[in-house]
Amino acid sequence: MLPIMDVSRWQKRIDWDKVKASGLVSGVMLRALGNSAKDKPSKPYIDPTFERNYRECQRLGIPCGVYYYCKAVNTAEADAELALLRKVLTGKTVQLPVAVDIEDSYVQAPLDKQTLTDIAARYGRHRDSETSWPLKCCDNYDLCKGQPE
Repeated sequence: MLPIMDVSRWQKRIDWDKVKASGLVSGVMLRALGNSAKDKPSKPYIDPTFERNYRECQRLGIPCGVYYYCKAVNTAEADAELALLRKVLTGKTVQLPVAVDIEDSYVQAPLDKQTLTDIAARYGRHRDSETSWPLKCCDNYDLCKGQPE
């Protein structure tokens, strides 16, 4: 299997026709949400390149999924992030998973195992009860390998 490309605002404007023509990727994981404040809590924002990147993948038939960078430190914050994700994905179709990238090494690092488990469990309940899209919890390394766990 060819690699899955991780795309966010950090790659700026992508020439999707060249990506498709290259034949070097089997799909794309688009970042839908991010958090702006480095090393401290912050509110999620919609990645400014998401809509264009999504449209281009759909236009060219490039399989895509979606991920977002989670900084929730409790279940209330996880619920707020999920509400924004739900808004962003309304009316969208994805061919790859919707994933939650839980790897923050500053804000979440001091959390105990149970709190992180409770946060991750929110995403599982969300998938089962409110949407039809598959939702995975993983870190960005797994996303780029195309094997979210």
